[in-house]
Amino acid sequence: MCEKGEKKTELERLYRIFNTIPEGVYIVSKDYVVEFLNETFMKSFGRVEGEKCYRAFYGRDTPCPHCDIPEIVKGKVIDKEWTHPETGRTYHLTSIPFENPDGTISKLTISRDITEYKRAEEALQKTYAELNSLDELKSNILANVSHELRTPLTIAIGMITLAMEEENAEERNKLLKKAMKALARQNNMIGNLIEIARFHKEKRKLKLESLDIEPIILLVQRKMKPLAEKKNIKIKTYIQSDLPKIVADAEALERAFSSLVDNAIKFNKEGEDVTIKVERKDRFITTSISDIGVGIPQEKIEKIFEPLYQIDGSTTRKYGGMGMGLAVAKRIIDAHGGKIEVKSEVGKGSTFIVCIPIIGGKKG
Repeated sequence: MCEKGEKKTELERLYRIFNTIPEGVYIVSKDYVVEFLNETFMKSFGRVEGEKCYRAFYGRDTPCPHCDIPEIVKGKVIDKEWTHPETGRTYHLTSIPFENPDGTISKLTISRDITEYKRAEEALQKTYAELNSLDELKSNILANVSHELRTPLTIAIGMITLAMEEENAEERNKLLKKAMKALARQNNMIGNLIEIARFHKEKRKLKLESLDIEPIILLVQRKMKPLAEKKNIKIKTYIQSDLPKIVADAEALERAFSSLVDNAIKFNKEGEDVTIKVERKDRFITTSISDIGVGIPQEKIEKIFEPLYQIDGSTTRKYGGMGMGLAVAKRIIDAHGGKIEVKSEVGKGSTFIVCIPIIGGKKG
């Protein structure tokens, strides 16, 4: 009697252990009958003791084609992952042979829910892929910056070399002018890089003064005219008369508007006009710069003001440039308490709208 009582106590103890552990445990006979489930397993799959495992776990009427029970009852240990077809949760299963008191062999499986681990693993893999993508993007950006800075310098060196060998004064001056233009282009790109760095470090301080916007716009028009003429483009300017003054840094605004007009010329169709329209709207001086060019996809509009962003990132793309001009323009406009908006349609062109507060800021 004592021996039977001890065996019963030991059996109850084993059941408590099985029902306490966080892993699911179940036993299936070689005939596919579920013989035992612990509490953890029942929470996920319900009480299915006595049912066929293929029906209880898979909703099938026949054994699964790749069932591992025949291998396990022969002594094999199998580790695998399994995803529940209904809940989508993933489990790591370790199945081993289990000898019953009558000498028959069943399959004992320990099941651990690894769903959160798998999700974390997938998130880590995604992050790793994104980091690799960023590394590739960084390499492309560095290659692009290097290419764009080197190109005008190469042109200038070539023109100066030819000029040194040219005996005709008129032809020599033409070559030197081309060299100067190339160096001016490089100087502008370096200036944009410096501007971005200053804004990033919050060291860019504006030299604010009360001024009229018209002289700035007309200066930009004159400066950008030679570039526009290369594509048979006219810069048409419409400025409302008697505009109120604004408080601004003239040099900074000139750089911002030059970048916007440069962008309009670059992406405009050959022979089409670039239009600059300046007018008062409520408490702002609004300047719109429009082209009839390639346009910008809607999903890219928010990104075009990011430093070094290119809609087409390869160094051999058609339009050139480092992707700095728009980033600089936006930061200058923001620093003036203004705002910049974009309206664009692919294949039809873009309009950049710059709003600068007027002095006093009262509606009129």
